[in-house]
Amino acid sequence: MSDAASEIAKLRREQYGHSSDRRARLIDQMELQLEELEAAATEDEIAAKKVAKTTTVAGLKRRRPARKPFPEHLPRERVVIAAPTACSCCGSDRIVKMGEDITEALEVIPWQWKVIQTVREKFTCRHCEKISQPPAPFHPTPRGWAGPNLLAMILFEKFGQHQPLNRQAERYAKEGVEISLSTLADQVGACAAALAPIHALIRAHVLEAERLHGTGVAAGIRGAPIAQSAARVALTGQGRLSVFSDMTDLGTGSYTVLAQTAAEMMGLAIDQIDVHLADTDHPTSTGSLGQRGAISSASAVYAACDKLRAKIAAHLGLNHDKMAFEDGGITVADRRISLADLPVGLGAEAEMTYGDLSEQYAHQTFAAHFAEIAVHELTGEIRVRRLSSTCACGRILNPKTARSQILGAQIQGLGAALFEGLDVDTGAGFFVNHDLAGYEVPTHMDAPLQDVAFIEEEDATVSVLKAKGVGEIGICGVPAAIANAVFDATGIRFRSYPINVAAVTDML
Repeated sequence: MSDAASEIAKLRREQYGHSSDRRARLIDQMELQLEELEAAATEDEIAAKKVAKTTTVAGLKRRRPARKPFPEHLPRERVVIAAPTACSCCGSDRIVKMGEDITEALEVIPWQWKVIQTVREKFTCRHCEKISQPPAPFHPTPRGWAGPNLLAMILFEKFGQHQPLNRQAERYAKEGVEISLSTLADQVGACAAALAPIHALIRAHVLEAERLHGTGVAAGIRGAPIAQSAARVALTGQGRLSVFSDMTDLGTGSYTVLAQTAAEMMGLAIDQIDVHLADTDHPTSTGSLGQRGAISSASAVYAACDKLRAKIAAHLGLNHDKMAFEDGGITVADRRISLADLPVGLGAEAEMTYGDLSEQYAHQTFAAHFAEIAVHELTGEIRVRRLSSTCACGRILNPKTARSQILGAQIQGLGAALFEGLDVDTGAGFFVNHDLAGYEVPTHMDAPLQDVAFIEEEDATVSVLKAKGVGEIGICGVPAAIANAVFDATGIRFRSYPINVAAVTDML
């Protein structure tokens, strides 16, 4: 509006010169445009005031949103749209330039920012006094401040590289270009809406393509070591028992297995056991690693409970071999004694050691893994439809937690086969995908139908519990089973991981 008013003032100063009639008509035309702009602005202000009256937010001053100017240090590139050669109204070639409109768009070339200035020159016709100007250039999003290369980079980093918008905004700011998070989100949403029809067409085309199905099987073997561990148990009153160990629980069920072992040994319900872990003041365990933690620590708890049973027998003056621990008490012949009646603090500590046991026996866990996959004939996308594992891991102390261990291990094996791989920039000497934003791992969408079965067996040579560890055996062999299934579907034998879309499409 200020530019229009300035132009009117200049023309008024010249209206008494030559061609005064033509200039007067031009002034009237521009004044009419100015009145229309002022009326539109007044309507916007009235609407804003109405909204402000109905909105009560303490300490908030409403302001019209205004786009920040692009940084001055960025280079400007002028793109001048071809000017009209004749009046768009009457066709006369007697046109005179009277100004220009400039719209700016932020653009990027890899590692180089610039501002594109699109110039649309305005001309007035000497014959009919009309204004002619080239149309505004097409832009895929409203308020087109971002160039196509910049939009492509934002979308690729968001959806292709899984870079969140806040990370992108932080990086752009470090490069001297500050773009707000809400502005980036607005452009991503506009682009997604513009690309939706194309996405629907591609989706329909892809879903029409055939899929190649295959099945594969592989065997897995994993050591089942058992290591020196210690534990302490103590009665804490009201028929409760506490277990102490510096063992950790990484979500693998240590709390459950140790409580279950103590409850079985002392004849208590599992909710009467309090397990205290991850404290260096507690007896030393082997730790959570290599499918040895739970079985080693549970054996130590077994030994501590056995020692406590002997102490209780001595305290009561009874024969240890004739005592039955059940239902929260002790039964000897026709006598019944409750554990709640025993002294608080009565406890025992024990350590399990194994000498040269590992030299006498080769303790292993075994598994057979089966995979069913589908390979998209057009894109090379691999979808694992089903994973099934049958494992031999000695006595299963807790079927639910053991099954959960194998289910999680199957997904880890799936990730190793299809997703996970380190990309190294040998020129710069660093790992490109060094965080979870760039390192691909399976998601819920990638999880197939899963099934786990255990072979019932007991191995008395491993420990007093006749059980083995359950963990890595669920991974060992799963990637090989998936690779064999891909071979069955495509006839292509892959010798390295990950077997991703790029690898499949290159071979197809």
